[in-house]
Amino acid sequence: RTRIPAAIKEPDRTWLALAAYNVGWGHVQDARVLARRYGKNPNRWQDVKRYLRLLQEKRHHDTVKHGFARGGQSVAFVHRIRRYQDLLRWHNDLPPKKPLYSVSGLPLEQITTDFGRAASAL
Repeated sequence: RTRIPAAIKEPDRTWLALAAYNVGWGHVQDARVLARRYGKNPNRWQDVKRYLRLLQEKRHHDTVKHGFARGGQSVAFVHRIRRYQDLLRWHNDLPPKKPLYSVSGLPLEQITTDFGRAASAL
């Protein structure tokens, strides 16, 4: 993260750092060069990830400093982490579970507690 320019703001900074962790900062820089070359924003993950994938193609990786990279794997790595983060957020935003009720209308917790007392009295 310390190598990433301060001009790159969150959350793009995190996504680029994760990609760099997976494929190397040099290859992420190459993808940023390609993004800039094709008129895209080299500080946005949504733009850079497209060009990171292209580092697998000879016509692209021959034109940058660090060459070939399995950029598609790095993009998938970041995607999986983002989905997992979304899942954690969704899980933490769920309302508390309502108590389960039995057919008798009593909360199941109370029935199991009462049953435990009755069983221990035997």
